[in-house]
Amino acid sequence: MRPTTRPRAPRKPAPPWVVGTVAVAAGVLLATGLALASSGADPSLVAHRAVATASSSAAGSVPATTVPGTPGPGPAVVSRVEHQVRPSLVALVVHRAGGTVLGTGVVVEPGGIVATTASLLRRATSVVAEEAGGTREPARLVGIDRTSGIAVLRVANQLPAVAVDASDPSPGSVALAVAFPASGSAVPRPAVYAGAVVASGVPAGVDGPTTTFASTVVRVPLTGSEQGGALVDANGRLVGILDTVSSTPSGSVGVFLPSVLVSGVAQQLVASGTVGGGWLGVDGSDLTAPAGSASAPPVGVRVDAVDPGDAAARAGMQAGDVIVAVDGRAVHSMAELRALLYPDPPGTSLEVTVERGSTSFVTTVVLGSSAPAASAAP
Repeated sequence: MRPTTRPRAPRKPAPPWVVGTVAVAAGVLLATGLALASSGADPSLVAHRAVATASSSAAGSVPATTVPGTPGPGPAVVSRVEHQVRPSLVALVVHRAGGTVLGTGVVVEPGGIVATTASLLRRATSVVAEEAGGTREPARLVGIDRTSGIAVLRVANQLPAVAVDASDPSPGSVALAVAFPASGSAVPRPAVYAGAVVASGVPAGVDGPTTTFASTVVRVPLTGSEQGGALVDANGRLVGILDTVSSTPSGSVGVFLPSVLVSGVAQQLVASGTVGGGWLGVDGSDLTAPAGSASAPPVGVRVDAVDPGDAAARAGMQAGDVIVAVDGRAVHSMAELRALLYPDPPGTSLEVTVERGSTSFVTTVVLGSSAPAASAAP
């Protein structure tokens, strides 16, 4: 399938966070040739645990599920978020040879374009999407990107695309996640979770995608069975999708890949079936926060070397420069710079904000062809 799509809109700075959020994607991948079709019958869902759920009719009275001792948002916030994001979420009933599992898909583009994690679709023989109104229809594979662990499906109905918030949540702020838990119910209903943001804009290093790209880590009571769940802000705008759940000495955390990566990869997979990341041509390193500073990473990436003749060199960048923003979006780490640039194909024009000594300037960079697959530089 190679449906057409509108060109990717330039990224613009997102408003400050009111409630924390962030991104999601997956790690284990399907073969790209797999075609997914409907199975028709209602599935028998795998039950991992019972959780509190917030359906469209009850979100105003059922609080978000939180880590014990963690204050959550009020019922009005939970109701508003669930109301805003629910029409753009689908429950994905994934049939495998060994049984059936349930996950979450997020409509990220008009035309029924649904993003989820590639690991959710591992060994899938068919996928059925259940929409907010209860309609079930087959979901067909558009493509999978192995590097980011993001998979894209298409459903026939014209579901509304979720609004996207590309900003980083502040560590310590409250984040909301909406996902379909595998509760054993024959009627999937989304649950709303809340927790504190531990880190954002930096790699989590839990699996392949979260080692390469920036992620948001949230102390939220997810189990890993809610794959593809949406991390959203207080207005229901997508900040990321759940990649994995990891255990830490202080409890489990959800690791989300950023929405800018999810939506960009989805657009490229729809347009061409592949993701040909553009190449900036720099080696760089993260800045070190001053001793005793807050947990938020410093803004900027130090340019250690510039490849002669490549995009950065043509734009006048030099070793020693500090890249602080791309198209107005702050950059906190090399992993975040990769997440921003990876979905952009060669030939994409970007406005890069650079600090050189005591001066700051904006230069236009036209991305070149992708670097070799083994390279970790953007």
